[in-house]
Amino acid sequence: MPTFAHLSGSTPETWLAELPPLDWRRVSQIQLIRRVVREVMSPSALELLFAHSDHVVETGVDAGDPTRLYATVMVTMDLQRCRESLREPVDPATAQRVAELLVEARVRRRLAELAARQLSERAGREIPPDAIDLELSVRVDGCSILIDADAVTSSAALRAAERSR
Repeated sequence: MPTFAHLSGSTPETWLAELPPLDWRRVSQIQLIRRVVREVMSPSALELLFAHSDHVVETGVDAGDPTRLYATVMVTMDLQRCRESLREPVDPATAQRVAELLVEARVRRRLAELAARQLSERAGREIPPDAIDLELSVRVDGCSILIDADAVTSSAALRAAERSR
């Protein structure tokens, strides 16, 4: 174990005096591209979570405007069900972090696809996911992640989606 006997009787000023001088250099160039480390859900993790999730989709027709269809998509992802396949600890903190990462385009697309299937059945014709406007809410209850998505489509949205193809 190191001893600090050689410092006894010394003061902070003498310690600083023994340090080598600092070599401060002026910046002459800057970095054009900054590298950032981000956390994202891997595609396989997303597939695993959806494969072990429960989901319910309820659909309906807007009473005031029969050209508008709506769906509510409810997904429950219980991390306990996937425990054996996960490296991270299965706890509420991990569930919270996963919930924060689930608000991304791939998840929105997946939820829109779930809604599109049910809305297509209801309408009697194909409704593409691109024609669906989605509002997303994600919350955590213990180790479970609860996703609620409200999906709405209309004749105008269907026409716009068909034109963009």
